[in-house]
Amino acid sequence: MSTAALITNRINKASTDNIFIIKEFLSLDRRDNIDHIFADLCTKGLIKRITNGIYYKPKIIKGLGIIPPDQDKVIKAISKKTGDKICYSGAYAANILGLSTQVPMKITYLTTGRTRIIKACGWNIKLKHTNIIPSNNTSDLALLIIYALISFGRDNITLGDIQVCKRYLKNKDKNSLQDMFTRVPYWLIKYLKQIIE
Repeated sequence: MSTAALITNRINKASTDNIFIIKEFLSLDRRDNIDHIFADLCTKGLIKRITNGIYYKPKIIKGLGIIPPDQDKVIKAISKKTGDKICYSGAYAANILGLSTQVPMKITYLTTGRTRIIKACGWNIKLKHTNIIPSNNTSDLALLIIYALISFGRDNITLGDIQVCKRYLKNKDKNSLQDMFTRVPYWLIKYLKQIIE
């Protein structure tokens, strides 16, 4: 079976809204050939381009047309492609955890990569570099807690905030928070210890 047939077959079997990263197909052929195949599949309408090297199988709803993929899925694909950790910024992280009812008008993501704006599916996804670099094993929940609490500031974290954070924790998250002690601002450690207890 040709490379084009293999890729087409895999995409046909996938559900709509599924995201494909070109680097996951590089074991099949040369990069330039894979790029050409994906461009051809875009022309045929089987897939749509999200951003450089990332595509999705479109979901089409009668009367609405093509529905873009979930933004969280796109962020995870970008993270997988680049190898950078990407997480919600403090204000949105606090909202997700239930520490705040405020929803930012524009979502900014924190990344271990460089600050930039990625245009994808009509969105401008803003990635802002963070100096707090997680380890490879840091859980997503641990990062949400850390970035949310940092956004509050050292003198604005309450016992109620600590209790809310504790509610979500599993053992892997406790280990992740503990592993981050050497990577976060010193003042945050005492709050992380209270959450882990």
